[in-house]
Amino acid sequence: MSLAFMLAGILGTVLIPSVFADCKDCPKSESAGRREGFNQPLILSGIKSIKVAVGEIDDTLKEKGANQEHLVNRLKEELSTTHATIIDAGEACCKHKAGNKAADNSPILYLKVRSVSDDAKVCVYSINLSLVEKSRVARNHKDIMASVWSKDLIGKVQADAGAELDSKLDLLMKEFRRDYLLANSADIAHPDMPDDAGGKNVHKKPRYIRK
Repeated sequence: MSLAFMLAGILGTVLIPSVFADCKDCPKSESAGRREGFNQPLILSGIKSIKVAVGEIDDTLKEKGANQEHLVNRLKEELSTTHATIIDAGEACCKHKAGNKAADNSPILYLKVRSVSDDAKVCVYSINLSLVEKSRVARNHKDIMASVWSKDLIGKVQADAGAELDSKLDLLMKEFRRDYLLANSADIAHPDMPDDAGGKNVHKKPRYIRK
């Protein structure tokens, strides 16, 4: 089984929103390097608390040193440099039962690791970090849990899967922290972002961090 085929198996079918039939009349993208709409940093604006959760780790990765609890602790450690309040998924459930709706409505920073191996014992994996949040679908007004920010990496499992996943998580969290801090920086006042009273910053001009 080829490496590309194995990776396709764990990543599944990928839909690319920017690929459509060229009708010649549609406006062209202004920038080929522009990020997807749901991955824009400003989507993270106004987040005060974040739940953390890690999906189940499969036996193949466990045998090579991967540990679910360790990854949860790493997520908390990486988030500690932001201003967000960190909440365990289980802790948030208990607070909701006690009447704390704010804890229940907090977005979830969810880490998912999947792996697949062939008969030759070659094992590859994907690691995905997503911020999942309650959202409303415009066409039917239904509330769903949807990913509003997502990044993933792939790799080949080596002798120490635990250390390798730590390294990949560092890269993913570096991007998340950058976007989160950018979106919540005091140096930014975007006119489309809600202010503390719930309205829009219509009288404020966007200001960006100087490089």
